[in-house]
Amino acid sequence: MTGSVDHVVVVLHRLAWPDADDAPSNVTALVGDPDATQLASLQAALALVPAGLAALVLPVDCPWPGAAVATALLRAVRSDWLAVRPLVQTESQNRRGHPILLLPLGIQQVAALDSRCDRLDHWLASRGQAVGEVSVDSLAVLANCNYDGHSQ
Repeated sequence: MTGSVDHVVVVLHRLAWPDADDAPSNVTALVGDPDATQLASLQAALALVPAGLAALVLPVDCPWPGAAVATALLRAVRSDWLAVRPLVQTESQNRRGHPILLLPLGIQQVAALDSRCDRLDHWLASRGQAVGEVSVDSLAVLANCNYDGHSQ
């Protein structure tokens, strides 16, 4: 599978982008419910992905790791996978990061989860071999910049 990003869907807090209605033509900005779960926001965005297409999922607190990572995910796709995630070797272990490439059947399954109690990371872990992993050289896939300014 190869491809390009033709459209971006973002879910934002209403104060994060007050002019969301003025988004560029290839961006759909949804104003999320600040009291909803992260999964509910993801499901709202996935509902806008046309059937048969994949979705590259990047949490709001994770920086974009670059086109090389996205390309590696796209090139690694297998027909029996639900999703693909990056794997990077650190000094002591292999670690999984972001973004996650959700494939069409994966999108359907995530859309059916209960947003009140389910989580994307738990769903990914429970899918076993149906979630592919691709080795990347970028430690940026592990970066997490929380609102308080601390990176974990």
